Amino acid sequence: MSAFMHDSAHVDALVHAHIQQGITDDGTVHEVGTTLGRMLLLQNAEAVAWRYNLTADDEGSREYAGYLAQANAYRYDPDDAGKPWRAFPGGAIRHAIRGYVYQCEEHPAWDASETRRFCDDLDARIVDDRAESDLRSWAITATPVARA
Repeated sequence: MSAFMHDSAHVDALVHAHIQQGITDDGTVHEVGTTLGRMLLLQNAEAVAWRYNLTADDEGSREYAGYLAQANAYRYDPDDAGKPWRAFPGGAIRHAIRGYVYQCEEHPAWDASETRRFCDDLDARIVDDRAESDLRSWAITATPVARA
């Protein structure tokens, strides 16, 4: 299997869905969302690094460092109402969860990870409204990608 690093917009969609389900810890929505988003991006970075054997000791270290920088720079903005994924139906969010999981699930630490529990819990709470036909995507990006 191959693996890729998800765009922050994909993580935004998952975090937003989580917050909309009323699943929050102590703290502000911004803090909770930022913490969750960083967790998701770090897990994704670790999975990609594991898949391609990227370490600090080889030429892939810059690529891996870029993934870590993306994760650490992540900020959830609860006030950005202009994002299209805010109106995604449950079926599209469920598909986004599965797209994320597919990129991470081969990592040896996945099964015991907090990130897996997050994804499983969110997937269980999403109402699948079957209105996902035009919104299915393994990857949500800030710039729409044309589907073939």
